[in-house]
Amino acid sequence: SDHHVMTGATPHPMPVVCGHEGAGVVEQVGPGVTRVAPGDHVVLSWAPACGACFFCHADLPAQCETFLTPIWAGTMMDGTTRLRLPAGDGTGAPVYHFSALATFAEKTVVPESCCVAVRRDVPLDVAALVGCCVATGFCAARVRAKVEPGARVAVFGCGGVGLNIIQGAALAGASRVIAVDV
Repeated sequence: SDHHVMTGATPHPMPVVCGHEGAGVVEQVGPGVTRVAPGDHVVLSWAPACGACFFCHADLPAQCETFLTPIWAGTMMDGTTRLRLPAGDGTGAPVYHFSALATFAEKTVVPESCCVAVRRDVPLDVAALVGCCVATGFCAARVRAKVEPGARVAVFGCGGVGLNIIQGAALAGASRVIAVDV
């Protein structure tokens, strides 16, 4: 996903800080934030959901009307960015967030709904993968393909998502999982 932004295959406002998978420790929270607190360890989700729109009620949170437009516009939910280019007078131009996260930055500001608290003993480099490739691959096998015990599954491509499709199929009880990759 990030590579597609860097090559221009996915149109996005520029300049942008890429990074759509991440995990970290909350340093500060803004007004009204109640789900996480400073010191919490979190996985960052590129697909937050409001829980109230048509798509959320239809069990299609990845198409949430509230978040879809700002995420692809590179902004926070209020239409602004939290990152700026440096300028001599301190009023640099905006820098856009990829997927509301901008996890390639050393520090980032994200919407509360992008934060999923996890146990403090989960290594953050491992937790970061849950935000996209683990969830995408596992759900592809278990939710979309509905792999059942005894099924035979072929997975084409063994990158981050493909490996988690394999994992999801195995956990679903597939009798044979064939991985196809170069």
